[in-house]
Amino acid sequence: MGLPVCLRDSRRYLAVRVVCEGSVGRGDLVGGVWDVAVDLLGSVWAGESGLWIYGFDGEFLVVGCYVGYVDDVSGVLGCVRRVGGLKVRFDVVGVSGTMRKLEKRFIQKQDE
Repeated sequence: MGLPVCLRDSRRYLAVRVVCEGSVGRGDLVGGVWDVAVDLLGSVWAGESGLWIYGFDGEFLVVGCYVGYVDDVSGVLGCVRRVGGLKVRFDVVGVSGTMRKLEKRFIQKQDE
């Protein structure tokens, strides 16, 4: 059993558009982002930030982190240049407090 909701750290979710020269899998993206995060800011920071990749649909990536680390995480995403041997670019489209609002405001709107 976990902590009550009122005692948990608040999270933010980032909608990230993935621009890649080929097709890349979720596992490669997770590895690439974590490698850059650890190299850039250290393993302790990567753990404290709560950096987590929730989903990838082929175009958009949903990344989560704790509230105070949003700028750091978006900076890490901007430093990722290669994933799985392919050139890649991450564009942060938006940030939200819930996944539902993130999907409604940023991901579905981009598809229209």
